[in-house]
Amino acid sequence: MQHKELSKKIPKKKGYNEAVTQLRKKVMRSLKQLSRGPSDRGEQRTMDTPSPEIVLENIKAFMKQWGDTEIDSVILLPSAARKEIDNLKNHVIKAVYLEYHPREELTETKQYIKS
Repeated sequence: MQHKELSKKIPKKKGYNEAVTQLRKKVMRSLKQLSRGPSDRGEQRTMDTPSPEIVLENIKAFMKQWGDTEIDSVILLPSAARKEIDNLKNHVIKAVYLEYHPREELTETKQYIKS
């Protein structure tokens, strides 16, 4: 699972103080963990991507931890980053839906995601 688009939306290190830079590093480390299972939390990935349900739980935990974080008037997850997280979440929801409804049409899947 690629997080490049999302990482581009998080404020860069340049021009910020040390506190913002350190917190940004923690956010980026957490971001790398979104598509990993509970027993695959080391620096290097050692397991395949877990089920979509686990990825959704990881996204939920990430947002709970970092969603409203602000330091020195810098919002670590600005609206563009939140939009990318919503896109990622919808992508995972679609995968869950298609897993349980493989014969459904794509338009029906889109309706499910919107609801």
